[in-house]
Amino acid sequence: MSVYKPKNSTIYLYDFQHRGRRFHGSTGQKTKREAERVETRKRAEAALDIKNRKPITMDEAAGLYETKLRKESRWSASSETWLDNFVNAIGPRTFMSDVDHTDIGGYFRQRAALVEGSSVNREIDVARAFWRATERAKYDVSEMPDWGAMRYAVKEHDPRELQFDEEDRLLSTIREDYQPFVKFALLSGWRVSEVRSLLWADLDLPAKVAWRTVKGGNRIKRPLTTDMIVLIATQPQACAQVFTYECQQSRQKRRKGQRYPISKDGWRKVWGEALTAAGYPAKADSALVNKPMVVLILFILGFYVTMVYGPIAAALVEMFPTNIRYTSMSLPYHIGNGWFGGFLPTTAFAIVAATGNIYSGLWYPIVVALGTVVLGFLLVKEGKDVD
Repeated sequence: MSVYKPKNSTIYLYDFQHRGRRFHGSTGQKTKREAERVETRKRAEAALDIKNRKPITMDEAAGLYETKLRKESRWSASSETWLDNFVNAIGPRTFMSDVDHTDIGGYFRQRAALVEGSSVNREIDVARAFWRATERAKYDVSEMPDWGAMRYAVKEHDPRELQFDEEDRLLSTIREDYQPFVKFALLSGWRVSEVRSLLWADLDLPAKVAWRTVKGGNRIKRPLTTDMIVLIATQPQACAQVFTYECQQSRQKRRKGQRYPISKDGWRKVWGEALTAAGYPAKADSALVNKPMVVLILFILGFYVTMVYGPIAAALVEMFPTNIRYTSMSLPYHIGNGWFGGFLPTTAFAIVAATGNIYSGLWYPIVVALGTVVLGFLLVKEGKDVD
């Protein structure tokens, strides 16, 4: 039967073959008669599609996509690695028209168990580009998968810069054999993965440079400062990697006291232990939040705003005569809010950057507020009963 309704579903599906090719999907209909009409239309579309579009396997489509990107100078080693993994997971000899949303979604669910959601979303974008490029080349890819539904929600975390004492306390909890690795990362500003994979062969110490492979497979030259070179020179050449750790306990092929390359999982474990030891929990304890006090503070802050905006309109009206009142009100209001208020973050940040004190930026709003008090007492006249 080409039209059927699965168990526990209210929507009919269609599933038929045309000249050895399978066509299947949802009719979007709840009645069998309407579903059969959709299925008839799908059969007609399938017959027309086969005449106009050629079938293509995943492996063939990957080859065409690689050729396209090479012509556009956008092909890279990372693209090749990802595309190989994707094609092999779906099946190199599988026709793209036989691959549906469920197959692709299953692959990305497996990837989500290994990498962050943001990384999976980037891979979904690449898969979508691959699929659409094949469709534009007039090959049969059946119905376009719902790429948006596959994307993973990514939590946004607002970063906070540590104070000097906090930084010292955190760094002191990191294992001694990982200290050079961390210090080099702070000095260089490189990605952690770049520091971890730095090889002795990548270094040209006389020229004070290091060659690194970045995202996209490009090789770039990064400068090395004197402090970075000194740090590198103190590292034992135990293997191809510059930064290594000392094994704390013998296991499998590793022996206690020997040095081995720092791995991604090993660093995550050490970093997690350091955060815990320094008193930084994985997340805030909601039970410790004083919710009534939070509401009270927000109410007080809102009340202060109303205390300002309530009388400000009346005060501005009384300050100027009627023939120039609108312009006279608008100009000082927008200078105060737009220029002095709008540039507050920029000015405060500049003061902090210049002084090195994170609290020094508060002087800007304090000085402006005191200036308005002084000018108000000296220059603002009583406007009551004055037209």
